[in-house]
Amino acid sequence: LQRGLPADVLPIVGGDFNINAGEERDNGYIAKGLAKDWAVSQLIGCGTCQGSYYYHTKREWSFFDMLLFPPAMASAAGFNGWQVDPASIRLVHQGPYQVNRWGSPARFDEGKHAEGVSDHWPLYAQIHTRNPEAAP
Repeated sequence: LQRGLPADVLPIVGGDFNINAGEERDNGYIAKGLAKDWAVSQLIGCGTCQGSYYYHTKREWSFFDMLLFPPAMASAAGFNGWQVDPASIRLVHQGPYQVNRWGSPARFDEGKHAEGVSDHWPLYAQIHTRNPEAAP
């Protein structure tokens, strides 16, 4: 996880990993790969989340977007004085322009529709200092 990083670094990774549900079923990129070294947002929280991307043709939700934390951040021990609150992890899709009439992400589509921002929903998580004196 921290190969080559100074001990006081807090590595958090977030973004669009483009792993669809079929690829995950077939290869386990998240469950067998990422989850070995990271606490993966949708595996530690986001309990009611179906996914951040919806592929209408296959009627299938996928977690293209993820947040990755050092595993200790999701435990009582914390990591370098910081903890992630698994209960806070959620999709950000409350804006009226983010959801289409089918309840999935409303893509921008060059402004052809009244709604439309992105075809993915971002994830949100709160991180807290475990011990105020321990965190920089």
